[in-house]
Amino acid sequence: MNSQLILKDFQSLYPQAIAPGLERITTLLNHLGNPENHIPPVIHVAGTNGKGSVCAFIRAGLEAAGYRVHAYISPPLISFHEKIRIANNLITEQHLLSVLERVYKVAIQYPATFFELTTCAAMLAFAESDADYTILEVGMGGRYDATNIINNPAITVITPISIDHSEFLGSTLADISFEKCGIIKQHVPCISSYQSSDALSVIKDVASSKESPLFLQGHDFDAYCENQQLVYINNDCRTILPSPSLAGAHQYSNAGTSLKVLSELGVPKSVYSNAIKQAEWKGRLQKITSGPLCESFNDDTEIFVDGGHNAAAAHILAEEMLSMHKKNGKQLVIILGMMKTKDPLTFLNAFVTLHPIVYPVTIPITNTTNIAGDPTPWSSTEITHIASRISGLSVYNANNYYEVPEKIAQLDMNGSFRILICGSLVLAGDVLAKHS
Repeated sequence: MNSQLILKDFQSLYPQAIAPGLERITTLLNHLGNPENHIPPVIHVAGTNGKGSVCAFIRAGLEAAGYRVHAYISPPLISFHEKIRIANNLITEQHLLSVLERVYKVAIQYPATFFELTTCAAMLAFAESDADYTILEVGMGGRYDATNIINNPAITVITPISIDHSEFLGSTLADISFEKCGIIKQHVPCISSYQSSDALSVIKDVASSKESPLFLQGHDFDAYCENQQLVYINNDCRTILPSPSLAGAHQYSNAGTSLKVLSELGVPKSVYSNAIKQAEWKGRLQKITSGPLCESFNDDTEIFVDGGHNAAAAHILAEEMLSMHKKNGKQLVIILGMMKTKDPLTFLNAFVTLHPIVYPVTIPITNTTNIAGDPTPWSSTEITHIASRISGLSVYNANNYYEVPEKIAQLDMNGSFRILICGSLVLAGDVLAKHS
């Protein structure tokens, strides 16, 4: 028996991949001895975009300060083990197998979703391992997310909120914000990144109702880029730090949110630079420099992978591609794969002014993908049909991303390219698994 086989069995225990609610996980945890009540102080992170990056910055800062940190993130990109970190290290296969087996024995009688079962496994692993802090990244929403079984976190964090998962969270930004704010707890400090006015109004109302001390980016603290450095302002104190290790202008804001969390936890300023420079987060505007795709292009071609899949992420990526284009005018090529729950039309509209060449692809579905309970992908033909309705794009169908280099060569275009593979974390994970 190995963890992969048990995870596959987990997928078959419940008919739905996503089923919001806390009843099932509460029952499971009760029968497992309530390990969630015995884990180190929790930093609970919700939001639509930037959750993973913020968690990475926070973890880097805590570890640089000498703390041992557990972490539970969503989703893993290459190996399931990435999802659970125990005292600064990925969970071992032996430990993972142990907690999964214990959860499975209970789940046979009290079935639950894949995410709920793996959350229970993480709670068991965290409870039986010494650490100083636990970072929990919300899977979806917040109020009814499985991670929200934590009643008394040390601090809560809300990263930028935008429209996503509308079929579960609501069709308006206010509705979605209310779900995200479900992690805010009575008297527990909450730190919020920059938000739209609709989201901010909800955050303020919920924090007030919970008597939660609220710290808002742009009001109580701030962070921005100046002369290729990060300027962090907190309590009227201006600190100059290196630029973030994670690529993209939006990472300055994410880094600022994370530094405010570290500040509220009492982490010394001496580690702030480490938090900013040592953070690692795969699949976020990550440049790949080796592997089959790289070998298929000349040395001047740049290849980036990003798991962004909603409108807000698309606008961030488009801004980054425009910034890069201003430095050197390489032709942008977008390789796009998306799941049926996402909107290719809205996503691609963000790139129109860049006049990219677009190659829709079908996301390869592997056993690991199925284990994660992901929905069905759009076929390359379907995305091609949708993308062809957008003026300003040059759209060419490709069955998969392996075909793209040959298809680009057939265009007989001079010069080098900037290639962006995006639209899905599942696609990003598949590419990175073959180009690490």
